Amino acid sequence: MERCELITGNFFESIPKIAGTYLLKHVLHNWDEQKALKILQNCRQAMEINNRILVIEGITSAKSSLKSRLVDMRQLVMLSAGQLRTEDEIRKLFQTAGFELVKNIPTATEISIIEGIAI
Repeated sequence: MERCELITGNFFESIPKIAGTYLLKHVLHNWDEQKALKILQNCRQAMEINNRILVIEGITSAKSSLKSRLVDMRQLVMLSAGQLRTEDEIRKLFQTAGFELVKNIPTATEISIIEGIAI
């Protein structure tokens, strides 16, 4: 906790300009493209060149498991705009918001850690 500060706020309005790395865990899949892009743009606006963003999300693909596809369907039904995205869809959001997708780190679960750098 000495190196971490928890701050409340609204990521649709602004992001505090205090960190070298920003973390979004299970956030983007809740929102449509415009809102997900707004969140990323606000993050980018708070960041300096070469700062990092880590997005922890489920990634979908043609080879996704049934569980992953059911999560995607739940997002559509319950949130009407949320969705799991492919790596290419996340890359496109990153690029539009001013990030370069550096790597997609798979985990032992359906979740990946997507690392981006502010450009």
